[in-house]
Amino acid sequence: MTRSHQFSSFATVACLTTLALIAIFMMSTFAANSAQAQTFTVLHEFTGGLDGANPSAGLTLAPTGRLFGTSSGSTPDTSGAAFTVTDSQSNWLLNPLYRFVQFGHGLYPNTRLIFGPDGSIYGTTWKGGAGACAGQGCGVVFKLQPPATLACRLAFCPWTETVLYTFAGGADGSLPGPLTFDAAGNIYGNTYYGGTADCQCGTVYELKFSGGHWSKTILHSFSVSDGADPDGPVVLDRAGNLYGTAITGGSSNTGVVYELSPSGESWTETILHNFQGSEGYYPNGGLIADSSGNLYGVASEGGSIGLGTVFRLTQPGTWTLETLYSFTSYASGGSPHGPLAFDGGGNLYGVADFGLFSRGTIFGLTLANKTWIPFDLHDFNGSDGIYVNPGLVVDNAGNIYGTSFGDTKIDACYPTGCGNIWQITP
Repeated sequence: MTRSHQFSSFATVACLTTLALIAIFMMSTFAANSAQAQTFTVLHEFTGGLDGANPSAGLTLAPTGRLFGTSSGSTPDTSGAAFTVTDSQSNWLLNPLYRFVQFGHGLYPNTRLIFGPDGSIYGTTWKGGAGACAGQGCGVVFKLQPPATLACRLAFCPWTETVLYTFAGGADGSLPGPLTFDAAGNIYGNTYYGGTADCQCGTVYELKFSGGHWSKTILHSFSVSDGADPDGPVVLDRAGNLYGTAITGGSSNTGVVYELSPSGESWTETILHNFQGSEGYYPNGGLIADSSGNLYGVASEGGSIGLGTVFRLTQPGTWTLETLYSFTSYASGGSPHGPLAFDGGGNLYGVADFGLFSRGTIFGLTLANKTWIPFDLHDFNGSDGIYVNPGLVVDNAGNIYGTSFGDTKIDACYPTGCGNIWQITP
């Protein structure tokens, strides 16, 4: 499987008609403890107007309870937007913060926003900026700052964008992914493409603020044997090591979990696990860590019948992979996409492409008697969302928030629909 074909398969897998027909007739094998009632609510339906269209990433929850996110779809006068959603007496209101309209400032934001230590929000765009990249630009890292005056903040005046870095393609990288801050305020991220000339398998980089500007250092360029197509945010441990997933590459060319460790002015990569066969393959979406430093993620294929797995890597000593769950039918999910999310009770939540109606599902895993038990939270039927985005967020009350790229409603965003923002209440 070529890298270009692999990338295409992730974007289109939910649309495969044959698999959709199979899914309708498959019985779900999720455990009966999913019987706890959940309420699914659409908080906002995008219209393709001033509110934007087609979110491609999950949401970010502020301490105030406001949700922040991006929409990546093109409308007549914009190529994506950043927005906030606020609960006003149980009526959620969306307000645009910034609209991406200038090529040099980036186009098509499609990663989750994060808060920086200065209270601004940071993100990336896949296109725009500069560089060749098929004439579409190679993407940027940006910062959005709130208005200076209280009156303007209350009225949701537009935020101000600053481009921190513009990717040039080639060795510099292109198609930047999500960002991560360390305690010192440095930014880490990856690019899906770029790096070494003979591979263009992606990079991991660092942005540091010094002398009034941000400077970029490539920490690692992948070369197939040590991974390719890095995906999802990197995770930092207390020692400053970085952990992440690469969808392909490695000993079987089916993906790796890697570690990057600082050593003086350089960084050393260690492959923690090469994926293959029944344990899953094509790990995607990055990792999350628990309080003990164990790493959790998903593989979109492989497992007991080839529909993907949820895994955990544990230490001390040699990192050991444990398969927490293998998807067993299209109706129960299949083809999961990371990252996962924890709630306050230690339960895991994630997104899978398939489901009872082959429109996507939200699944959970709960630990009982040292065994992870799966349960089903919601199966999308089309009208309430399709192409469900990974990157769930859970608040202190256990409410889960997410986005769908499209829906089956007839609207301005033909043929996918404009998508929505939704909530699952336990």
